[in-house]
Formats: sequence, structure tokens, C-alpha cells
Amino acid sequence: MTNLNDLKIYRDSDIDKSFILNKKVAVIGYGSQGYGQSMNLKDSGCDVVLGLRKDGASYKKAQLENFKIMEVEDAVKWASYS
Repeated sequence: MTNLNDLKIYRDSDIDKSFILNKKVAVIGYGSQGYGQSMNLKDSGCDVVLGLRKDGASYKKAQLENFKIMEVEDAVKWASYS
């Protein structure tokens, strides 16, 4: 078990967000993981697009959240890789 004195709490001031803010981030899927991660990235000011199937169950939900949505293949091509 970890000793509480060994834990480190990281805050916004501990990181440099410019690394990810300069990237185009594609999140594939909008289930429990994709929802949380894409909302966090979007709220942090990242350029986020969701890769979803138009006939998928979460497509309309993502539209209501005002996300940019692309077909999965297009979202992968759109994202930054460096």
C-alpha cells in the first residue's frame, strides 16, 4: 500500500498545456471513456473531433454537445501525429 506522504498531487500550474493545445485530437468513440476524455479535452481548450459512425448510438448525443464529428477514418487522418 502507498504511504499518503509519498503521493503527489498535480495541479494545472505543474504542467505545460501548450503541448496538447497545439495539436488536433481525435477521440474514437463516445462511450464512457470517449465521453469523459473528449469533454475534458474540449473544456481545456483543445481542438477535438469525435470519430463516430453516423448510424451509431452516440452520434446524436455528441451532436447535442456541439462536438465536431467525422467518420472514424476521416478523424484519424485529421488528427496530429507529432
